[in-house]
Amino acid sequence: MGERSSQLPSEGAGHKISGKIYTPIDYKGTVKVNGEVKDVSRRVYQRNDIDLVYFDETTGLTNLERMQAGKPPIGADRNPVELHHILQKEVGPMAELRETTHQEYYSQLHGLVKSGASFRNNPLLNKQYNNFRYNYWKWRASLITGGN
Repeated sequence: MGERSSQLPSEGAGHKISGKIYTPIDYKGTVKVNGEVKDVSRRVYQRNDIDLVYFDETTGLTNLERMQAGKPPIGADRNPVELHHILQKEVGPMAELRETTHQEYYSQLHGLVKSGASFRNNPLLNKQYNNFRYNYWKWRASLITGGN
């Protein structure tokens, strides 16, 4: 396994592909919700600046190991990376955001849906998303490791 680092890249630093912070990728998959198979395929804008060898002292896992366990990696803000529903719909396009960015721009990022109308208020859609999120991080890790 690679070196473990508890240092995080500074804001704007990290591994960038072609100078871009995000790479769009199409996720194809299904989840089971109450015995019914649901298609959760969507476009996800993945961050290119995640430090895969960052060591999370709380869990004892590197970011890559966190993803392999279905957990989000830790971002440069020292918080778990969050998946943001761009159109505020489940299923819909998503972006990996730092928690601090998600909180700082909360009203701008969540202005498409009236208060109380979130899909999270629907128990089936909320479960569908939680199942997707777990599978997504595992899948994201498999892209990095080549399925190992």
